[in-house]
Amino acid sequence: STTVAGYMVDYLKNPSWSYNFGIPNIDITHFTLQPISVSPTKNLGWGYGISWDQQLYISEQLSLFKDHVILSGGYTHADYRQYSSDLSRGTTAQNKVHANLPNAAIVVKPISEVAVFADTTRQSQPNGTSPTTGTNPTTTGKQYEVGLRTQLLDRRLYSTLTYFNISQN
Repeated sequence: STTVAGYMVDYLKNPSWSYNFGIPNIDITHFTLQPISVSPTKNLGWGYGISWDQQLYISEQLSLFKDHVILSGGYTHADYRQYSSDLSRGTTAQNKVHANLPNAAIVVKPISEVAVFADTTRQSQPNGTSPTTGTNPTTTGKQYEVGLRTQLLDRRLYSTLTYFNISQN
């Protein structure tokens, strides 16, 4: 039996500056040079974004029947916090997402050269915030996997056949 537990934290703060130009319409049949318009009050932007992610996880692996059956399972609790600000316009947006992400797997080795496996896991990823468009929806997903792995000819020939079913919202 093997147990792994841990904590992960990721903090990121990034400033941003933008300066947008208005480019005039161009007609190549009647070309005339026109000035590029710049409006600092409308096109100049500055702000910052903060991302704070933390995860608490635990995983257990259990070997049975002289490693002919291996069971594993785990659980992750994830907190995602994002904040963005456009200081030039006085707008902000924030996003807080909490996710509970279980996973489980089984490996069965009827003989030492063949392994049949299956697993399932869930994922969650926030897609950010924007002070002009607001909070973007969080992407969540599920994955199922089933497969067969072989090691033949004194481990000189390996093969794997796997079916994945991945869905995201």
